[in-house]
Amino acid sequence: DGSAGIITLNVNTGSTVTNSGNIIVVNDTNAVILQGSGGDIVFAGTDIDYNGNVVHLGLINTYGPAVVLGAGEGIILDGNTTFDTGLIINGVGASVDTQGNTLTTTNDNIDVTSGTLTIGLGGSVNTGTGGITNTDTTGSSGSIICGAFTSTGTYNNTAVNTIDASGNVSISGTFSATITDNTLTMTGIGATLDASVQIGQVTVNPGAGNSIGIITNSLSVGGTLTVSTGTFVT
Repeated sequence: DGSAGIITLNVNTGSTVTNSGNIIVVNDTNAVILQGSGGDIVFAGTDIDYNGNVVHLGLINTYGPAVVLGAGEGIILDGNTTFDTGLIINGVGASVDTQGNTLTTTNDNIDVTSGTLTIGLGGSVNTGTGGITNTDTTGSSGSIICGAFTSTGTYNNTAVNTIDASGNVSISGTFSATITDNTLTMTGIGATLDASVQIGQVTVNPGAGNSIGIITNSLSVGGTLTVSTGTFVT
């Protein structure tokens, strides 16, 4: 309950917190923080009951439960955190903010269905082979590493940022601010790129003898198109 001041639950390094439905964020007027005390911890069991509030997480190397954020609910990273089963942001005002930290999933997806994903300066999101689907708002001043990347909503280039995708990429909707602040690097063998709006810098790098191709829409690049390895099929 953050109604009277900042609340911090520091968990000893290497320990496991197992939630049986009893961890509830009652009020987030002041920050409510769950973190490892100097080192990584494990969070198991059921997800936190956000109760329409925001929680700060940090130094959690395995966050086991599936996370679905509803209206007004959010996660702010105060330290690097790995989510074992991905993230769904699905509610008016729902949000995830990495700040300057790294959000990792264990090859699981992140879906921004309704709400906002913010990647702060120096921050990053790494889903491995998992995909990222943005149908509402993503803003980035950091880096994204993912499998497939799809954005039909708004992607805000809030500062210099990168997307490294090993799967298919599809970008429509709004690609805003200084678009050349973004560099999209595609590494997937046989992957496809479909951008119906102008994007920034593009680097094609699937490896020698491999190709990446454009489908559906002609490509408009505001910056530089670089073919580092392989073939770019237009």
